[in-house]
Order: sequence, then structure tokens, then C-alpha cells
Amino acid sequence: MKKILIIEDSPLQRAVIVNIVKELGFDPLAVDEFQSSIIPLIKQHNVDLVLLDLLLVDDKGNAIADGFQLCAEIKNAKPKIKIIVITAESDVSAREFAELQGADAVITKPFQVDKLAKCIESIGMSET
Repeated sequence: MKKILIIEDSPLQRAVIVNIVKELGFDPLAVDEFQSSIIPLIKQHNVDLVLLDLLLVDDKGNAIADGFQLCAEIKNAKPKIKIIVITAESDVSAREFAELQGADAVITKPFQVDKLAKCIESIGMSET
């Protein structure tokens, strides 16, 4: 079963994405407390795909990580890993910059379940 790491700061959105990933037949691994280095976790659990929120903030709204930088770090550490950025940022330049940092796809929040499923399938992560 393919492992999908979910990096999302909102507990509600994280729970929703975990349920979607389970329903799609994948093994979700959700990060509920952001760690400064996510790379050891990715390697330890042999993660196949990362669903990454671009703007990661703490409970007071302070930025705790730069999703663009994190995307690049993940791709540099494990070049074959797939990354789907899930963001509230609808700006075309943000989408393009995420792709330049290594994102395989970008989905804008709010998203439909079938859109996420199709996106996962389109980057070669189908469980069939």
C-alpha cells in the first residue's frame, strides 16, 4: 500500500484529507506537529507522495514553515517522490513557483474530493 504524507496545519482539514486518502485506498501518515526536518520521516516511512499545504502556521497564525522551501527540500532529498501542493493561494505565480520548487501538481482550496483523487491518479499514484 502506498504511503501518503499529509502536511497540513489545520486539524480539521488534515482530518478530512486523511479520510479522503484512506477512502482512496492509500496509507495516510499525517503530521500534526510540524518538525523542522521532515526528511527523516519521509525516508523512515518510505513515503510515496506528499500532500503539502503551502502556508503552515501555528495556532496563533505565525508562519512556522515556508511550503515552497519545504517542497524544494523534499524533492532534493528524494527526487522521485511525488508532491501535490494543496493551497488557499489561487495566484497563478504561486502555482508556477510551487511547480518550479518540485511540485508535481497544485490544487486550490477548497477542493472537491474527486479533484484530489484525479490529481493523485494523474501523477501515477493509482492503487489499481
